[in-house]
Amino acid sequence: MDIFDNYHEDNDKIIDQETFEKVKQLQEITSEVKDLSLKEKAIKEDLKQTGKSKFIEKYQKDNQNPGTLTIEVEGDLGETARFTFSPSDKYKAIKSSKEADLIESNVGEKVVERELIHSFDPKLLEKYKETISNMIFNSEEIENEDKSKLIVAEEKYKIKPGLINEMVNYEDIQEVMDNVKPVISIKNPKVD
Repeated sequence: MDIFDNYHEDNDKIIDQETFEKVKQLQEITSEVKDLSLKEKAIKEDLKQTGKSKFIEKYQKDNQNPGTLTIEVEGDLGETARFTFSPSDKYKAIKSSKEADLIESNVGEKVVERELIHSFDPKLLEKYKETISNMIFNSEEIENEDKSKLIVAEEKYKIKPGLINEMVNYEDIQEVMDNVKPVISIKNPKVD
Protein backbone atom coordinates (compact mmCIF):
# COMPACT_ATOMS: atom_id res chain seq x y z
CA MET A 1 0.00 0.00 0.00
CA ASP A 2 1.25 3.45 -0.96
CA ILE A 3 0.55 6.60 1.10
CA PHE A 4 -1.07 8.10 -1.95
CA ASP A 5 -3.75 5.40 -1.79
CA ASN A 6 -5.14 7.54 1.03
CA TYR A 7 -4.94 10.76 -0.96
CA HIS A 8 -8.18 12.74 -1.16
CA GLU A 9 -8.18 14.84 -4.31
CA ASP A 10 -11.07 16.99 -3.17
CA ASN A 11 -9.08 18.57 -0.32
CA ASP A 12 -5.41 17.81 -1.17
CA LYS A 13 -4.92 15.82 2.04
CA ILE A 14 -3.20 12.52 2.59
CA ILE A 15 -4.49 10.39 5.44
CA ASP A 16 -1.41 8.66 6.86
CA GLN A 17 -0.34 8.70 10.52
CA GLU A 18 3.27 7.69 9.79
CA THR A 19 3.77 10.64 7.41
CA PHE A 20 1.98 12.94 9.84
CA GLU A 21 4.38 11.90 12.62
CA LYS A 22 7.40 12.51 10.35
CA VAL A 23 6.18 16.02 9.51
CA LYS A 24 5.54 16.71 13.18
CA GLN A 25 8.99 15.39 14.13
CA LEU A 26 10.64 17.44 11.39
CA GLN A 27 8.88 20.59 12.62
CA GLU A 28 10.15 19.95 16.16
CA ILE A 29 13.69 19.22 15.00
CA THR A 30 13.72 22.30 12.76
CA SER A 31 12.58 24.45 15.67
CA GLU A 32 15.22 22.94 17.98
CA VAL A 33 17.96 23.42 15.38
CA LYS A 34 16.92 27.05 14.93
CA ASP A 35 16.99 27.64 18.70
CA LEU A 36 20.35 25.90 19.05
CA SER A 37 21.75 27.85 16.11
CA LEU A 38 20.75 31.14 17.76
CA LYS A 39 22.33 30.00 21.04
CA GLU A 40 25.49 28.92 19.21
CA LYS A 41 25.73 32.29 17.47
CA ALA A 42 25.34 34.18 20.78
CA ILE A 43 27.96 32.03 22.53
CA LYS A 44 30.40 32.43 19.62
CA GLU A 45 29.93 36.22 19.76
CA ASP A 46 30.73 36.17 23.49
CA LEU A 47 33.82 34.01 22.86
CA LYS A 48 34.91 36.33 20.04
CA GLN A 49 34.87 39.26 22.48
CA THR A 50 36.92 37.25 25.00
CA GLY A 51 39.31 36.17 22.27
CA LYS A 52 39.57 39.68 20.86
CA SER A 53 40.61 41.04 24.27
CA LYS A 54 43.32 38.38 24.59
CA PHE A 55 44.39 38.95 20.96
CA ILE A 56 44.76 42.72 21.50
CA GLU A 57 46.60 42.20 24.78
CA LYS A 58 49.10 39.84 23.10
CA TYR A 59 49.35 42.07 19.99
CA GLN A 60 50.28 45.08 22.13
CA LYS A 61 52.70 43.08 24.31
CA ASP A 62 54.58 41.44 21.40
CA ASN A 63 54.22 44.36 18.92
CA GLN A 64 53.14 41.95 16.19
CA ASN A 65 50.13 39.99 15.01
CA PRO A 66 49.86 36.98 17.32
CA GLY A 67 47.84 35.09 14.70
CA THR A 68 45.60 32.24 15.78
CA LEU A 69 45.37 31.76 19.53
CA THR A 70 44.29 28.80 21.61
CA ILE A 71 42.63 30.32 24.63
CA GLU A 72 42.36 28.29 27.82
CA VAL A 73 39.88 29.04 30.57
CA GLU A 74 39.79 27.40 33.98
CA GLY A 75 36.43 26.73 35.60
CA ASP A 76 35.55 26.91 39.30
CA LEU A 77 36.14 23.16 39.76
CA GLY A 78 39.55 23.19 38.09
CA GLU A 79 38.42 21.94 34.69
CA THR A 80 40.07 23.48 31.67
CA ALA A 81 38.14 24.61 28.62
CA ARG A 82 39.78 25.86 25.46
CA PHE A 83 38.85 27.27 22.09
CA THR A 84 40.69 28.53 19.05
CA PHE A 85 40.41 32.23 18.20
CA SER A 86 41.34 32.72 14.56
CA PRO A 87 41.21 36.26 13.08
CA SER A 88 41.68 36.58 9.33
CA ASP A 89 42.84 39.22 6.89
CA LYS A 90 39.26 39.53 5.63
CA TYR A 91 36.98 42.31 6.83
CA LYS A 92 33.37 43.41 6.88
CA ALA A 93 31.95 44.64 3.60
CA ILE A 94 31.89 48.41 3.15
CA LYS A 95 28.76 49.49 1.31
CA SER A 96 29.10 53.25 0.95
CA SER A 97 31.49 56.16 0.71
CA LYS A 98 30.06 57.46 3.99
CA GLU A 99 30.89 54.21 5.76
CA ALA A 100 34.41 54.18 4.23
CA ASP A 101 34.96 57.79 5.36
CA LEU A 102 33.74 56.97 8.88
CA ILE A 103 36.16 54.05 9.20
CA GLU A 104 39.06 56.21 8.03
CA SER A 105 37.98 59.01 10.38
CA ASN A 106 37.82 56.65 13.37
CA VAL A 107 41.02 54.78 12.64
CA GLY A 108 42.98 57.82 11.51
CA GLU A 109 44.76 56.27 8.55
CA LYS A 110 43.97 55.23 5.00
CA VAL A 111 42.81 51.68 5.65
CA VAL A 112 40.16 51.64 2.93
CA GLU A 113 40.96 50.89 -0.68
CA ARG A 114 38.68 52.62 -3.17
CA GLU A 115 38.09 51.37 -6.69
CA LEU A 116 36.07 53.32 -9.24
CA ILE A 117 34.45 51.11 -11.86
CA HIS A 118 33.03 52.56 -15.07
CA SER A 119 30.54 50.65 -17.14
CA PHE A 120 28.01 51.29 -19.85
CA ASP A 121 24.35 51.45 -19.03
CA PRO A 122 23.07 48.37 -20.94
CA LYS A 123 19.77 49.95 -22.01
CA LEU A 124 21.46 53.03 -23.43
CA LEU A 125 24.22 50.95 -25.02
CA GLU A 126 21.60 48.87 -26.81
CA LYS A 127 19.67 51.99 -27.76
CA TYR A 128 22.75 53.56 -29.39
CA LYS A 129 24.76 50.51 -30.49
CA GLU A 130 24.99 51.67 -34.15
CA THR A 131 26.52 55.02 -33.28
CA ILE A 132 28.72 54.03 -30.30
CA SER A 133 31.65 53.02 -32.50
CA ASN A 134 31.66 56.47 -34.16
CA MET A 135 31.37 58.65 -31.09
CA ILE A 136 30.64 58.89 -27.40
CA PHE A 137 30.39 62.37 -26.01
CA ASN A 138 30.79 64.54 -29.10
CA SER A 139 28.04 62.92 -31.13
CA GLU A 140 25.01 64.99 -32.00
CA GLU A 141 23.03 61.78 -32.43
CA ILE A 142 22.89 61.07 -28.66
CA GLU A 143 20.64 63.29 -26.61
CA ASN A 144 22.62 65.48 -24.22
CA GLU A 145 20.72 64.19 -21.20
CA ASP A 146 21.65 60.60 -22.14
CA LYS A 147 25.35 61.37 -22.66
CA SER A 148 25.95 61.88 -18.97
CA LYS A 149 24.07 58.66 -18.17
CA LEU A 150 25.85 56.54 -20.77
CA ILE A 151 28.87 55.75 -18.60
CA VAL A 152 27.97 54.73 -15.09
CA ALA A 153 30.56 54.99 -12.32
CA GLU A 154 30.44 52.73 -9.32
CA GLU A 155 32.87 53.06 -6.45
CA LYS A 156 33.73 49.97 -4.42
CA TYR A 157 35.51 49.92 -1.08
CA LYS A 158 37.40 47.36 0.94
CA ILE A 159 39.81 47.25 3.82
CA LYS A 160 43.34 47.06 2.52
CA PRO A 161 44.81 43.56 2.66
CA GLY A 162 47.49 43.01 5.28
CA LEU A 163 45.97 45.38 7.83
CA ILE A 164 45.77 42.57 10.40
CA ASN A 165 49.59 42.54 10.41
CA GLU A 166 49.92 46.34 10.57
CA MET A 167 47.67 47.12 13.53
CA VAL A 168 50.73 47.58 15.73
CA ASN A 169 51.29 50.82 13.81
CA TYR A 170 48.02 52.27 15.09
CA GLU A 171 47.52 53.99 18.41
CA ASP A 172 44.46 51.94 19.44
CA ILE A 173 44.26 48.36 18.15
CA GLN A 174 40.83 47.96 19.78
CA GLU A 175 39.53 50.94 17.77
CA VAL A 176 40.95 49.50 14.54
CA MET A 177 39.38 46.08 15.16
CA ASP A 178 36.03 47.59 16.14
CA ASN A 179 35.94 49.60 12.91
CA VAL A 180 37.29 47.17 10.32
CA LYS A 181 35.77 44.07 11.93
CA PRO A 182 38.11 41.31 10.77
CA VAL A 183 36.38 38.00 10.13
CA ILE A 184 36.99 35.85 13.20
CA SER A 185 36.42 32.13 13.58
CA ILE A 186 35.87 30.32 16.85
CA LYS A 187 36.84 26.67 16.50
CA ASN A 188 37.60 23.51 18.44
CA PRO A 189 35.76 24.13 21.73
CA LYS A 190 36.84 21.49 24.21
CA VAL A 191 36.51 20.89 27.95
CA ASP A 192 38.87 18.55 29.79
